[in-house]
Amino acid sequence: MIPSAGASERLDGVAAVSSGDVWAVGSTRARGYDRALIEHWNGRAWQVVPAPDAGAGHTPLFGVAASAANDVWAVGHANATGTLIEHWDGISWKRVPSPSESRADALFAVAAVSPSDAWAVGTNAFQEGGRLYSLIEHWDGKGWTIEQSPAGEFSLTGIAATSPTDAWAVGGDAQTHRALIERWDGTKWRIVPSANLGQGSSFLAAIDAVSPSDVWAVGHATRDTDRALVEHWNGSRWKLLPSLQAGAGSGLAGVAARTANDVWAVGGSGGATAFHWDGARLQPVAVAKATESMLYAVVAIAADDVWSVGSASANGLLERYSCQHHGAP
Repeated sequence: MIPSAGASERLDGVAAVSSGDVWAVGSTRARGYDRALIEHWNGRAWQVVPAPDAGAGHTPLFGVAASAANDVWAVGHANATGTLIEHWDGISWKRVPSPSESRADALFAVAAVSPSDAWAVGTNAFQEGGRLYSLIEHWDGKGWTIEQSPAGEFSLTGIAATSPTDAWAVGGDAQTHRALIERWDGTKWRIVPSANLGQGSSFLAAIDAVSPSDVWAVGHATRDTDRALVEHWNGSRWKLLPSLQAGAGSGLAGVAARTANDVWAVGGSGGATAFHWDGARLQPVAVAKATESMLYAVVAIAADDVWSVGSASANGLLERYSCQHHGAP
């Protein structure tokens, strides 16, 4: 476990360009508001990097993605405008205009294919009745625009892209626990059936892809209690992985798929949990002990260089899996 910036904070997203260039985003509590927090790993230490002014009120960041050292995106919510998108150009972070239909709109995840191709997903709260609807936005190198989502009353919380013609988004309906998977084919988004859970219900929180035929999604499945859920796309359909050795309250929030035999999943509730897929089995991995901890996101740079972020007792939490152990490098 590596100390983060300070108390009353949480880190929700992490992305890496290289082992010496890693970004983490989240929020820090200040004067009753959750303000944007950006931290950077330069290969030696984590440092807080100033975030651009996003107005008064809450301005948390939930997701981050990078296609290059000078092309990093962070997304979240701003009380004043709704969706919040910020960009790192190699020198500083700047806010980029993003469409919103309501000041309650929010973006939870972002995927960067190239400097002229990025996706962000979240919720649209514009419709009547206070219901949440899926929100998808796209960057074409010039500006962000809203793309039509085929789903109705769902939230999207995860996004992954392998090319300009292949992207995936996941989420669900928090009220009914119906999982949602959508796929972009270069022309439009379509709903893809998730794995059959029988009598159970589910919510998918995050997704990552090795290739168009090797995609991983994680979340939680509910029968009597919430439990970890892992689904895998083999190129033709989504399949459930065998049940994990994880107890109640062990839902998963983040996934990183580096290769076909190197996939990481993190989460937990009241205690951080982590799992690793080696091509044959998904096994638990020890994490640093921290009170009331939860891991929200993970990025795999190499087989022995993995970062995960979250929170522990109202403090930001950073963990690194390096040289077959957890802890500081």
